[in-house]
Amino acid sequence: MEFRCASEAVSAMETVSAAAQKFLNEDIWRSQDAEVVDCLHRMHRLGRQLQGSTVGLVREVDQRGVPAAVGAVNTRAWLRGALTVTPAEA
Repeated sequence: MEFRCASEAVSAMETVSAAAQKFLNEDIWRSQDAEVVDCLHRMHRLGRQLQGSTVGLVREVDQRGVPAAVGAVNTRAWLRGALTVTPAEA
């Protein structure tokens, strides 16, 4: 299945993904304690922003009736299959 998204949104997601990969490649163990704590706070904040964006996308999918259009019982069931997540995560 091919996924498509508005080009500006895709570009923004690719930028975030590249930044996350850059962070993973850093030698965080070389950082001072305060820097590690700062990174933790920033990563937590970023995670919350991404969760909010995900919720917005789920709402959009639901409002468009995508799950029903593909025969899913409900949005939660569709999310479980489409994103391969647990029932609790869906």
